[in-house]
Amino acid sequence: MLNENRLLVSSHPSLILAQLIKRVVIYSAMSETPRAGVYIDGSNIYRGGADAGWHLDYQKFKEFLLRKYTLPVMSYYNSTGYKQKRDKTYVKDKAGNHILDPGALRFENFLRGLGIRVVTKPLKFINSDEHNASNKFDGKLMLDAFIENPQWDELILLSGDCDFESLVEQMVAISKPVRIFSFATRLSHELKILGFNSPYVSFTELETLESIVKRLTK
Repeated sequence: MLNENRLLVSSHPSLILAQLIKRVVIYSAMSETPRAGVYIDGSNIYRGGADAGWHLDYQKFKEFLLRKYTLPVMSYYNSTGYKQKRDKTYVKDKAGNHILDPGALRFENFLRGLGIRVVTKPLKFINSDEHNASNKFDGKLMLDAFIENPQWDELILLSGDCDFESLVEQMVAISKPVRIFSFATRLSHELKILGFNSPYVSFTELETLESIVKRLTK
């Protein structure tokens, strides 16, 4: 079994048993092949991979999920960055406009080729300051999940960001299981506590899946 909810290890055996029984009841009530809605916080997963020294292969990860689920919704959320020079300054065209990063655009097209919906827009600089950029898609991800939840039986969230605490709580309120995948350094205390307190919520540190979902090339 995957290393999920490690906080449970130190809990009282009767509490662990009660939570496991509840989860069995939850999953037995679901269809034989449960439908999962997959929502990916691209920035959080990228930064977590940078911390871990390896990055997620989304094709491998999708294949991993398809062993257990059908995937009526799989969406990736992130800003499209701009092309940079070696000194990390930004490249601009003759009109002074920033040029979108060709590598980022290729990656987005790669995801689309996998059947993943890509939700993106160009990176936004705050007050035209290139050292202060906004990359906020949390609200859009949560809104889409709320609207689309009738299409799936279980939420799969690729992010450890505490901003998604309310999304997870809302899914629990309507008795929908939530499975969180995150790199260890990006898994917030708030989401860990939800996984500990609710039988509907589980989390998996992506490091435990490295041999399965690691990207082999840059």
